[in-house]
Amino acid sequence: MAFRKKGTTKNPSSFRKKFFVIFISSLLVLFIMPLLKLNGSSDNAKAIQNLKVSPVSKIKLTTTKKPLITTYNGKTQKVMYLTFDDGVSKYEKDIVNILEKNNVKATFFLIGTTLKEYPHNPQSLLQKGEYVGMHSMSHNYKKLYIEGHFTEEMLTEQKLLKGLTGKEIHLVRPPYGSKPGLTLDERNQLANSGLKMWDWTIDSYDWNLPHNPKQIINNVLRHANRNVEVVLLHEKKQTVEALPSIIKGLKAKGYTFKAYDEDQHFPLNFWHDGRL
Repeated sequence: MAFRKKGTTKNPSSFRKKFFVIFISSLLVLFIMPLLKLNGSSDNAKAIQNLKVSPVSKIKLTTTKKPLITTYNGKTQKVMYLTFDDGVSKYEKDIVNILEKNNVKATFFLIGTTLKEYPHNPQSLLQKGEYVGMHSMSHNYKKLYIEGHFTEEMLTEQKLLKGLTGKEIHLVRPPYGSKPGLTLDERNQLANSGLKMWDWTIDSYDWNLPHNPKQIINNVLRHANRNVEVVLLHEKKQTVEALPSIIKGLKAKGYTFKAYDEDQHFPLNFWHDGRL
């Protein structure tokens, strides 16, 4: 049995305030702890991306070299960059076949560890007019962002790709997006290394829609409104199913398709870091 000191009573308002503080603190712990315990799994890291990144980026696009947008017959040319992450995979051949059938060029960001199984794919992509970029060696959130090996892994993959293709490649795509994981220190290292970085302006969310190609198509077409767009896609079965309709819909909206060109680089990252 609990006893109170004589002449004292509990203050209901004070009790409610204490209860509210404890309740909110518990919610914060439940929300934050899973993020602190990231082990690099795809589900956890992509959850961060989903929380922090809008389907449509508000990044302002500006070129650093050649003009980004050209005119054709007096009209502004609308440019679409289709980008595919997480290659090389068994779906890459199907994706390339669809691109070729529709006379479309695209950009592929490859994971370094997959190149042991598919050593000839990067050169094949380049010969077809596609661009090949780095997507890290591990694709592991903890290693890249928490332990700070982002630039190190990109440089390792750059050397690997040069050995396979003879070409020194400079563009990277941060796994899960550059925000919030890529710290200022890592961005400084990346800038000093001479590498460039692209996030995206439209997330198709294909990685999260394994049985819903129609929604993937809608996600892209509904948000494709600017003169220049960079779409995030992945080498997935559902992406292969959605790709023909995506291309058809974008052509109907007046877009022409380009692969990334290092001579026409423009900064595109969620940190608005113009160096990258």
